[in-house]
Amino acid sequence: MKIRYRVDAEDRMVEVGGEWETFAAANGVPELTGERLRGRALTSFVSGTEMQSLTAMLLKRARAAGAVEVPFRCDAPGERRFLSMSLRRDADDGVAIETTLLRREPRPPVALWDDRLPRRDDLLVVCSWCKRTRLDVRWVEVEEAVEALGLFDAPSLPQVSHGICPPCRARFFA
Repeated sequence: MKIRYRVDAEDRMVEVGGEWETFAAANGVPELTGERLRGRALTSFVSGTEMQSLTAMLLKRARAAGAVEVPFRCDAPGERRFLSMSLRRDADDGVAIETTLLRREPRPPVALWDDRLPRRDDLLVVCSWCKRTRLDVRWVEVEEAVEALGLFDAPSLPQVSHGICPPCRARFFA
């Protein structure tokens, strides 16, 4: 699977391609397709100020260096998905972005990743890049956090907020 998109010099979406439309529909967000995206700021699709700042920094770095490669995870309830994102400067100071699925690992479904389930107001912070979850002062795999927090038996789940764990922060801000 390859998902492609391009932003202009002001980081506005100008083009999508590859399997973008198929991926959006398969993940329950058909509203994130084609013409509905064009002209919108890329960061408007990124939750949390920390992740918006990181996204802007990666785009700036790609423009300065010519290219940036970023490994990350984009998990679904029943699988871990390992991906790589390539950001490359292109014409008129835009950035072409290509995300490639490297591998999938099936796992028992993790309800926390199911957006259709009821949510309460508290937040659980998850690293946007590696999907580890902050549990007090430690960052652990989501399965460990779900068990430690008793989320298997909870009538509703916390909201998921995206941040960045210390190892990923060191990798991206080094």
